[in-house]
Amino acid sequence: LADVVVNWMEVIDSESAHELCNTADEQSIPTWFSATQSVLVGLAGLLAAWAVRRRGGEGTLRAGCLLVGFFFIFLGLDDATELHERLGTIFADMYGGGEDAQVSYGWQRYVLPVYLVVGVVGLVLVGPGLQRRGLLSWFLAGGLLMAFAQGLDFLEGLDSFEPWAEETAGAWGVEKYDIKHPILMLEELSEMLGVTFVGQAFLRLIARTLDGQRLSLLGPR
Repeated sequence: LADVVVNWMEVIDSESAHELCNTADEQSIPTWFSATQSVLVGLAGLLAAWAVRRRGGEGTLRAGCLLVGFFFIFLGLDDATELHERLGTIFADMYGGGEDAQVSYGWQRYVLPVYLVVGVVGLVLVGPGLQRRGLLSWFLAGGLLMAFAQGLDFLEGLDSFEPWAEETAGAWGVEKYDIKHPILMLEELSEMLGVTFVGQAFLRLIARTLDGQRLSLLGPR
């Protein structure tokens, strides 16, 4: 909303304010929120694993919560440091295939497959346990939204994206920014909404597992 008001509607004529509210800018309030949100969801996953263990729940569900929880904490740190972009550049330099050889963003060739493997393994581990508790739909919806966001990110990295945006802007009589930026906003919004849904799955799992018990990380008194 701040991005729309400050950047698109240009209510505030300040470059610093535009950068601060720009969803697509890595050093902005939306990026800070996204990183913080991912870390909090990761912590919720770890707390869910603890709750399942406390009640003697399934080992696979516990392992899945731990895996996904640590993964989301990593994603939060990654958002704040642009780690995946840097890793993609490092691997491209090490194994050949520089930016000219990439279909889309370089990091997707080397880092995205790891993300996909973690996502699939996490789903296999937590899926049965969440389904028995009626929570799988939250987790699946979150995963699909995040996959959709990655798909948009892939399209944005294609060489044909810029010419397409420029051609579409000319046909519609608008600036190229008016074509590109809404897509970038949709990508970030989809990712944040997906993270929210996964967080809901974990929080509801905690609530249903503990079922009114008092939280005590030191164990039963």
